[in-house]
Amino acid sequence: MKRIFIRILAILVIVAIVVGLAMALRKAKKQMAAAPVWTPRPAPVETAAVAEGELARTFRYLARLEAAASAEIAPQISARIVSLEANEGSAVEAGDLLARLDDRDIQAQIEAVEANIQAVKARLAGAKAGAAAARSNLAYMKREYDRDKSLFEKNAISASAMEAGRNRLDEARSQTTQAEEAIRSAEQEIAALQAQLSEARTRLSYTEIRADYSGAIRKRYADAGDMAMPGKPIYEMMDVSSYRLAFDLVQDDLAHVRPGQPVRIHWPVPTSEDAREAAVTRIFPSLESDQTVRAEIDLACRCPERMKVGSLIPLEVVTAEGRGLIVPGTALAPTSEGGHIVYAVRDGRLKAVPVRIALRHEDRVLVEGELAPGESVAVGEYLQWVRMHDGMAVSS
Repeated sequence: MKRIFIRILAILVIVAIVVGLAMALRKAKKQMAAAPVWTPRPAPVETAAVAEGELARTFRYLARLEAAASAEIAPQISARIVSLEANEGSAVEAGDLLARLDDRDIQAQIEAVEANIQAVKARLAGAKAGAAAARSNLAYMKREYDRDKSLFEKNAISASAMEAGRNRLDEARSQTTQAEEAIRSAEQEIAALQAQLSEARTRLSYTEIRADYSGAIRKRYADAGDMAMPGKPIYEMMDVSSYRLAFDLVQDDLAHVRPGQPVRIHWPVPTSEDAREAAVTRIFPSLESDQTVRAEIDLACRCPERMKVGSLIPLEVVTAEGRGLIVPGTALAPTSEGGHIVYAVRDGRLKAVPVRIALRHEDRVLVEGELAPGESVAVGEYLQWVRMHDGMAVSS
């Protein structure tokens, strides 16, 4: 009986232990069910809003304001400068007198040539009168010879008498020829003298240096009393009726900048809207010594009055432009396939959105993809993209 009692007691102890363990397990399960569920902590990210608008790729330059036309004015003859009628900065009209040269030698030459012409004209008049008399005498001698010839044929005069008439006719012809030659010689001499006179008068006109067009004097190189010589400028004159901007292109820019591309001009003074837009007019075909190419922009509008020729004007040449969705360049993450994605922040999580780059300029990118204007996208450096993934919980 004692052994049976011990067994029953052991069974009861085991049952009590099992019941106690079951109750402890049930209580632990209730406590675990009541405990809060663990969730990962959202990673903080920097975000930017997707914008909608226009984006342009531009190249910036510093251009020089130039007059559309300028020229150095030099005399065409050598002479002493008598007077200068314009100074630096003077506004002149087409035909205005700029300088006067000493014309005394040319005036004396003109007077001498005119006197010679009058003398030769008098000689010509005498030659013409002599030629008229010679022709009249020739006609008379011809009639006499014809009469003597007729009489000779009738045996009315001797052969010597007819021969004498022929000699007189030949002499009259010679005198007529000489008279006509004297006329031609005098006429040729007059023509030569008139050519000399025309040349002298042309040279006389060169003693008055006048403006070929309306403009302004930029520089004056001489003073009254100086010796003027061909090729040695007296003035530099510029046409201020129109202007242009000139800038230098480096070789790398030649692949992007072309004539006709729009230009945004940033005048340092207030201007009208039409004065801020222009286009590249021409690009010169050869490199300069500093390995740059000259480019010019013709201005269709008047530049601000306070701007002077030679002023430096900032401008931008627009080489490409487009309209659409714009994100920061730091919002683009590369893919293993060579493309790009943007992480849009939607409902507190990252959503990888594939995009195509349409245009990039500095730190802004025009993209095409399933994005909406105004929604937030994650931005960051390359190493940050390595830690990000699609569906990641984030906070901004």
